Amino acid sequence: MTINITQTTGRKFNLILGSLTGVPVGTVISTRIDLNRAGMHAPTQTPRPTATLNASTYYNKGEEYYNAENLVMAVGEFTNVIQVNPNYSNAFWYEGSSYNDLDQYQNGINDYGKTIQLGPYHLFSLVLL
Repeated sequence: MTINITQTTGRKFNLILGSLTGVPVGTVISTRIDLNRAGMHAPTQTPRPTATLNASTYYNKGEEYYNAENLVMAVGEFTNVIQVNPNYSNAFWYEGSSYNDLDQYQNGINDYGKTIQLGPYHLFSLVLL
């Protein structure tokens, strides 16, 4: 008789039986085994690194949403940019433009004002105010 034990996921194992009376060769029986009681330990999994989202990542996604005219999502991404980097003037400009297109003019004006405050060179904001 041959028994091969292979781990599938977590604490679940497959028992593959060889020649055993009444059981066809290659039959797979799935079972759960308490590894602590069996004197074994579950393999530790290496944690995956979490993606670091930075202002540029949010900004690029916001631009994608803005260009696709998904303005609500664009506002969310530009808000994330501003939370990560409150000096990112272009994020304020795009957020303001998104708000204007959503007919939320006061929010747009506030963002344009912040854009000018951070970078007085931003002509689009000066014209829109």
